[in-house]
Amino acid sequence: MNTAPATGALRHRSAHSEIFDVSAAERLADAPQCLKRPLTGRDVAPAHAHARAIAFENECRLLAALHGPATPQYVAAHPYGDAPWLLMEAIPGATVADVLARYAAEPGERHTAEIAQIGQAMALAVHALHRQGVVHHNLQAQHIMLREDGTAALLDFGMAWHAGFPDLLALGPATKSRSHHHTGPQRSDRRADITAVGRILYALCTGHPPAGKHPQPPRATHAETTPPWLQEIVMRCLNSQDQTGYASAALLAFDLRFPTQVQVGAQGLRTHLDAWGRWRQWVSVRTPSAAAPAATLVLTVVPSPEAPVARHHAMRHATQRALGGHPNARLVCASLHPPSTDHSLQRSQVIQLEMWAAALCDGAPPSHGIACQPITSGDAARSLLDWARCLAIDHVLIDAEEAQWRFAETDILRTALPFTLTLVHADAPL
Repeated sequence: MNTAPATGALRHRSAHSEIFDVSAAERLADAPQCLKRPLTGRDVAPAHAHARAIAFENECRLLAALHGPATPQYVAAHPYGDAPWLLMEAIPGATVADVLARYAAEPGERHTAEIAQIGQAMALAVHALHRQGVVHHNLQAQHIMLREDGTAALLDFGMAWHAGFPDLLALGPATKSRSHHHTGPQRSDRRADITAVGRILYALCTGHPPAGKHPQPPRATHAETTPPWLQEIVMRCLNSQDQTGYASAALLAFDLRFPTQVQVGAQGLRTHLDAWGRWRQWVSVRTPSAAAPAATLVLTVVPSPEAPVARHHAMRHATQRALGGHPNARLVCASLHPPSTDHSLQRSQVIQLEMWAAALCDGAPPSHGIACQPITSGDAARSLLDWARCLAIDHVLIDAEEAQWRFAETDILRTALPFTLTLVHADAPL
């Protein structure tokens, strides 16, 4: 299909492209669609026009290979010729740039909980992209859509890198708009996207992006809406090139979802950046470290308190083996319960999980990297699957006997899962 569908109203215009609505009669599917065209014309220098054409071809090719709600659904494209176009899903909702504009107009609307929710949605979308072998390299507030269900979708893949495709940007001509960061050996480094999420989080906290390589901490001007744990997370993102940074976007999402387990250091408490702090950041920027190995996110379904001691012991041992002593590993201790509105009961469930997790820490209270989450639902199997997905869990452990009676009427154990599922038997050799 080389002929573009007829377009309607202009949805968005940037320095590089225009996006139009597509009428229902012209759509190639039932869902709302939009059509994107790169800007060309006499005002575009030949070198820039060629680079823009390469970026548009790159976006069409990558979007066709991607799947899932973290990106718009690809419909059709014709990236060549004098009138290239891309037809894709039109995502309802607002961009993160719209949220920043709302905060600028009404500073009192800036709330820590909303910033953390947006940050978690961005991090999970980035993680979904990285799991498909793609690094975005151009994450900005206007390139992130917030869907009506609270999840995020990433837009504009012209600068992106895919592990399975030749890198068109590296082969194309160099221009001022395409920096060494976009074409150099850092193309496969996922930490670039984590740093970009940190810059957006910084702007959500303060109303402006970080200035320079050594920005003042957000609490210097917005301490009331930036608690120490949130500043710690933001600064770790901005320092993603050193050992204090995040090894994956999934770890970032985990910390934003469970802030009480975040280990707050000096950078989280700082309210200004003195000369010593600037020197330390200068050193970390000039001597970037190698990317940390991918960490594991584990979810353990804790047996009921009435279960035999042997089953609890087996679950703790299996959990410790799954964590493997990795310093960046994260653990969610979960329990399954029927729906209830009794807040005292919910609190007691959290306390029971904390006591169970304390045994993993030699009797100490659960610390950095361990979260406790009761899951209440009439459909335990579906809720467990949803929680594992929304937390980007890598490994789920559940007691074999509990799985047998909880999931007896579902096929969850026989479906393709986005994580490793281990059934732990109490009588298995340790």
